Amino acid sequence: MTDDEAHTWLASWPSRWQAESVAGWAVTGPHRLELNHSTLNLASCAVARRGGYPATGTARREGHHADGWHDTHRQARLRTDSPGTHHPV
Repeated sequence: MTDDEAHTWLASWPSRWQAESVAGWAVTGPHRLELNHSTLNLASCAVARRGGYPATGTARREGHHADGWHDTHRQARLRTDSPGTHHPV
């Protein structure tokens, strides 16, 4: 994979994630979808925000990784959020 192909693939994730999440809701109908990721994973945070998942809090030492315990960010969308909704952080 070239650098340009990798960039294109990564750049497509927020819109794909948002579209696939909304499509999944039509089938399963959950009230809330929550994402959790290490506070050290800035890329995951950016993708979640761009996908329409606003920050809802931080859980201290929630995730155990190879290098030890990490705090995790929590981000969530509600079924009532419109597909194009972007929440400022």
